[in-house]
Parts: sequence; structure tokens; C-alpha cells
Amino acid sequence: MDTNSCLMLAVNLDCPISLKAMFDEVDLKDTGVEVDSHITLLYAQGKELPRKDLVSDIKTILGSEKWWLLSEKIRVSKLIPVFDVFDLGSFENDSDYLVLKLKSDSWLYEPLGQINKGLRQKYDVSSDFDSYTPHVSLAELQPGMAKKYLEDPQLKKFLADTLI
Repeated sequence: MDTNSCLMLAVNLDCPISLKAMFDEVDLKDTGVEVDSHITLLYAQGKELPRKDLVSDIKTILGSEKWWLLSEKIRVSKLIPVFDVFDLGSFENDSDYLVLKLKSDSWLYEPLGQINKGLRQKYDVSSDFDSYTPHVSLAELQPGMAKKYLEDPQLKKFLADTLI
């Protein structure tokens, strides 16, 4: 039996209405609308990572000063409009995924990439993807359906009114 590990940073989407209301049920696939919003820091397929070591590993990867600054910034963050730090985007695979991609000029972008790279190296984790793109998945869609939502003015208005 394969064991998979996933390290996630919880992200609170403060939406004006339920995110599920933005999608046609027939367009959704398997997992559908993501109800526990998060940014995946690391997905380790076929590996069980030692939970008790991960925080200290991240502190080592970032260094104590950067760790403290990141922790403090997350702790005191106030709700801000989602489009201040994310862009609407998609990934296509066996399914389409509608996502919020973290902007590269966001204060979170560099440390999250550093954490991902450091943990991948430490635990010899390989990825099917060329690079790490910090993002929040909104929904898993039927193949070819992402474009419909990327161009949907109602969804864009909904997300413009969403805070993170």
C-alpha cells in the first residue's frame, strides 16, 4: 500500500456566498468544489513524511529570522481582496482545475517556494510538474471546462468580492 503525504497551509476564503453556487454541477468532476481552501506546500507521493519534524525542518530551510518574519506576518495578516495576491488561472491534466495562483510579487511567494524546494530535497520527493506554483484550488472540473470559468464575469465579480 502506497502512503502519500501532503503538507498544506490553510487559507480562509471569506466569500460573499457559497463558492459552490458559482459552478454548474455537470461541469464538476471527482472532488468538485474545494471546501477546505489551502496552498499545498508539498505533495509527497509514495512517502510518509515525519510530522513531528516538519516544523523544525521548515525553520531550518528558511532560517530563524525568515521563519519568525513569516510566522509573524501570517499571524497579524488582515483580510484583503483575493485579487491583491492571487490571479485566476487553471491547470489542465486528466481534469481541469480552476485555481487562484499566488502572484510572484506576493510576500508569500518566495518563502513558499523555498519551503517546497527544501523539503523536496530533504525527503527526496519528486514531482510530475516542472515547477512549484503556489495556488489555491477552487474546483476540479471536467476536461475542457476551465476556459468557461476563466471567462465568466460573474465568477470574476464573486472573486473580486472575496477576501483572504
